[in-house]
Amino acid sequence: MTSAPLTIRQAGPADAATGHRFICELAVYEREPDAVTYAPERLQAQMNRPVPPFTCLLAEREGAPVGFALYFYTYSTWEGTETLYLEDFFVPESARRTGVGRALFAA
Repeated sequence: MTSAPLTIRQAGPADAATGHRFICELAVYEREPDAVTYAPERLQAQMNRPVPPFTCLLAEREGAPVGFALYFYTYSTWEGTETLYLEDFFVPESARRTGVGRALFAA
């Protein structure tokens, strides 16, 4: 595990390009390199809404992004419960086994 401190923070519109890059890297990892069909500007516009359709957490080490988690809430009418749906979760290979994934899940 690296000794540099890890920061987890909520991503904002200025982080759209980083989020989009991680989404594209996840698509490549999932063997679907052409699955992402939109530009970072669309993600940024969605993040700029008064109520964005998702929340994105960024993990950073020494100011560099090293992972992300994108989630939203859904509701079960049968159970009467709100649940968190984790849509995307990605840590680049270079940052794996350094506590990034565990920290994102804890956040």
